[in-house]
Amino acid sequence: TINVTGTGGTLAMNAGLFAGLLDADMGATGDISLAGATLTGVGGTALDLTAGPATITLNGDLSLGANAMFNSAVVIGNGITIDMLGGPTLTFDGTVNSSGAGESLTVEMSGGSAFFLDEVGGADALGTIDINGLATTVRFASPVAAGSLLVGDLGGGSSPDRVVINDTVTAVSDIELAYTDQLVLGTLDAPTVSITGIGTNLIFRAPDNIGASVDELNLTTLGSGRIVLVGTQAGDLDVGVAEVSLNSAQSIIVTGPTANWDFRDISFSAADTIVFATMTESVDWRQ
Repeated sequence: TINVTGTGGTLAMNAGLFAGLLDADMGATGDISLAGATLTGVGGTALDLTAGPATITLNGDLSLGANAMFNSAVVIGNGITIDMLGGPTLTFDGTVNSSGAGESLTVEMSGGSAFFLDEVGGADALGTIDINGLATTVRFASPVAAGSLLVGDLGGGSSPDRVVINDTVTAVSDIELAYTDQLVLGTLDAPTVSITGIGTNLIFRAPDNIGASVDELNLTTLGSGRIVLVGTQAGDLDVGVAEVSLNSAQSIIVTGPTANWDFRDISFSAADTIVFATMTESVDWRQ
């Protein structure tokens, strides 16, 4: 166990650090710089870092065998991978930003949860955020800006039980989300948005969940599960997406108070039925 308490300055940990627990609190003005570490965990915690109003800079890969808590703002100094071994929880309680060069963050889960409780990429957008493997919950509580956001496996492989996005995700390239139980969405804003429900229903709300940059929207359920496309505004709804693809392992339901749906180019594929519910007027397919 390594315990560090400071009141200023910088705590710099070189690459290759191996310990059970790193617990550091640098007080009101101190920074923390971590170049990489393997931490097995003590008492359920492997990493507990606090830099007050200063920053925690991550410049190397982390292999963590127990819970990890970043209690202050984090800067991704180099593209890094955080490997969460044995099912622990990863919590970013402060903002997460790139060092300025669009650095990427990969999190390899093994049954625990990943919580991003403050803004991600607000000051400097990250490159690719890739959260893969089995997980209980992956949650982004605040706005996210990145090159790409990838959560789970669209092909039906290891994915989180729950994906929760409480605000807007803005990505330069694409957003890919896969889950096995529950999906909560804010606004997804990227040229390509792809979502897969694995053995569960997929509910998508338009226009609430669609950002202005979306050109292609792919909604899929695998194994079982319905796709429910809900129009949340009364009257006419121009979906405003160039290409929409719905592929359901069961049925597709299009519903809501919307009277006129206006799709640019849409394809439906369902193993069971396609239902238009509470549709009082018309549906217009451009192609």
